[in-house]
Amino acid sequence: MNMKSSSRIVAISALTALVAVTIIGCVKPGRMDPSVVSRYQAAMFHKGPQTRSQDDPLGSYLPAAGTTGPALTFVTDETGQDTVNLSLQEAILRGLANNVDVRVVSYNPEIAQEEVIQAAAEFDYVFFADASMAHIDEFLSGVFSGTPNNRKENLGRVGVRQTTITGAQWSLAYEMIWDRNRSARPTFKTWTPNLVAEITQPLLRGGWMERNLAGLRIARLNRDTSAAQFREQVQQTVADIITAYWRLVQSRRDLEGGELLLKATQETLDRIIARQDIDTSDVQVKQTEAAVYRREADLVRAKKFVRDAQDTLGRLLADAQINTLINAEIIPIDQPSESEILIDEADQLATALIHSPFLEQARIGIAGADVNVRVAQNELLPRLDLTAGGQVNGQGSTWRKAHDSFNTYDQINWNLQLAFEYPIGNRERKALLRQRKAEKLQSVTELQNTVDEVAQLVRERIREARTAHREIIIQRLASQAAQDQLQALEHTETIRGALTPEFLQVKLSAQETIAIAERALIQAIVDYNIALAEINRATGTILEMHRVQVALPVAEGASPWPDGQFD
Repeated sequence: MNMKSSSRIVAISALTALVAVTIIGCVKPGRMDPSVVSRYQAAMFHKGPQTRSQDDPLGSYLPAAGTTGPALTFVTDETGQDTVNLSLQEAILRGLANNVDVRVVSYNPEIAQEEVIQAAAEFDYVFFADASMAHIDEFLSGVFSGTPNNRKENLGRVGVRQTTITGAQWSLAYEMIWDRNRSARPTFKTWTPNLVAEITQPLLRGGWMERNLAGLRIARLNRDTSAAQFREQVQQTVADIITAYWRLVQSRRDLEGGELLLKATQETLDRIIARQDIDTSDVQVKQTEAAVYRREADLVRAKKFVRDAQDTLGRLLADAQINTLINAEIIPIDQPSESEILIDEADQLATALIHSPFLEQARIGIAGADVNVRVAQNELLPRLDLTAGGQVNGQGSTWRKAHDSFNTYDQINWNLQLAFEYPIGNRERKALLRQRKAEKLQSVTELQNTVDEVAQLVRERIREARTAHREIIIQRLASQAAQDQLQALEHTETIRGALTPEFLQVKLSAQETIAIAERALIQAIVDYNIALAEINRATGTILEMHRVQVALPVAEGASPWPDGQFD
């Protein structure tokens, strides 16, 4: 085998190596997890901002008229007040389809996904081209010392280069040099085509996939964090809707109880006024009137609480028909449950450790810190870079003759180079490695702290549910006792006939005691239902409550809107 054949083999091998590196270096950013929540997030992102009305003084800030799913039926009563019935499942469904908090967070995973693509783009191919022209006027040296040399050199080059996942930087370029020497007689022209291939591979610092895929892995972890934060927001929104719905139920029950108390007190006042000429005095009348006014004031406050609770629910739903701007009354048609649900504390804690989005984010944080540690370990190494290059040349007085010479592969150059570098002391990179290790330990500690916080939250919610259920039983007994007391007083009133101020005070107090007991009872019932929802939110399983998994495809538009209740 002669020298030229060996050179051809070297050139072909170099080009083959470049092609192999090119294939290895082609990286795609990957696809997001095709789960129900991920599809729901993508659907909310593609919906974009809500359509807001242009026909109001505030421009495009108020919800536009329209419907989400089937139109709700509004009924006008005899007083002219509009009312609309709403179930809890319908509220959850409309909230998932419209909630602005969810829409805001839905952009984050998409933004993070674009950052993943940007990180992967580091390994994209780059096409480059350049051209140059130079006029050279000089004196030759050596045996031709003092001889003028006047020439023009033109260069044109095109090529492709890439940074690969191993850290290698390669390039493959074709260039043509056209040289015209005016000093020679006759004028000397030279065409020189070159095919130049070069690759530089870091062997230690900055080399190999562990180091060079770090940015892409961090970007993917950031995307996973955004997805976990979106899931957390969805769970928070569902819990908020459930809480707001039951609080509206509670406030309306309190209003109804206040109306009944006012009615009973007014009836007592009417009875006293009717007996004023027989056995009652102005003291008893004023005493009862004062009770009426207090209860009227309480009723005003109760009406305000109803509107506040309705606005809270309306803001969460952000529906075209149900929002903070409607004047209609929302009538919750579902009743809170009083049935005791047995809760296994250990099972709930184990479930939280698996499904809690807070723990998921903490685990992702540890994975990111681990990537940073590995990068810092690589940066601690000395720099040792291997550079290899090859060049196929040709030359001729015309373009055709130059390429005929080029195609024979008679002129082949190659080079190898090793470059070493190590900072004495290397303090900066050693400090960086210690910093990254400390950050990883901090992430582990944050996970442990989050585990403790989630465990505490789950246990508190379980205790709240158990306490609320026991309170339901006690408050129902208290309510029944208060009603029995009032019935006994009314029976005594019927037998005795006369109403003393002391007796009247006891009766008015008994009426108020019933109202207080009823408020405490509905408070306990609502607290119990909210606590059950909060347990599921703390364990990361609230999306399995109230058929939310059915609601998500509906909200994203992948399933038809249910007619009435969920099947």
